[in-house]
Amino acid sequence: MPWRPHISEQSTTVNPSGSSTNPVAQFNQYVTDHQLPAPTVTFNTIQKSFSSREVLASFAVFTYADDGQLKKIHSGTLSFSLTRDLLHWQIHSVDIINDMQLANNAP
Repeated sequence: MPWRPHISEQSTTVNPSGSSTNPVAQFNQYVTDHQLPAPTVTFNTIQKSFSSREVLASFAVFTYADDGQLKKIHSGTLSFSLTRDLLHWQIHSVDIINDMQLANNAP
């Protein structure tokens, strides 16, 4: 089985804004509140060096009508700043780029 990145609420407790709200928990709560299926998450590294990475995590939830037609799209984006020592990567900060919400262009 290939390695897949995993974002847990516990691993993202750093929030530089000083807010007590965890962005990953906030996205998970949105999914729960709207009774949505689990989101699809894609990762894109937008900046990297030996000891740091900037990664965008795009969350998307697609819901379908009974006839299989796409009904609604909910999406949001988080930015993760990662740093490492010689052996371990650590999440330095998590910022909300786009809040989780119903997409404007949804059918």
